[in-house]
Amino acid sequence: MKLYGDELDIELAKRKVAKDIRKEERKTLRARAKELEMDPSEYCDWERGSDVCPHEEYEKSLVGIHRPFFLMKTCIKCGKPNIIAKLETEEDWDKHRDELDEVFKKRNTTIV
Repeated sequence: MKLYGDELDIELAKRKVAKDIRKEERKTLRARAKELEMDPSEYCDWERGSDVCPHEEYEKSLVGIHRPFFLMKTCIKCGKPNIIAKLETEEDWDKHRDELDEVFKKRNTTIV
């Protein structure tokens, strides 16, 4: 079930409170997931809210310290990341030049 508008904001706020409580109790994701009989990655998605978010708005970014770099898009509401491309060679950079220009323009930098 996907939520929109205020309903989504309210649900994400509830899940943030659940995350804060888990951290205050110093429980790991794995321990909390086991209590709820969930897989740790499933619980992480629940805590983030990616199961109810429609993922309509994304922000593109470039991540990595050294090659390979990853061109990613991240949901603005819940923060769910998706890898668009793995950038290793000059051909990869040229292939995704428009998307990279968009990322660098947003950050006020350029590709050298």
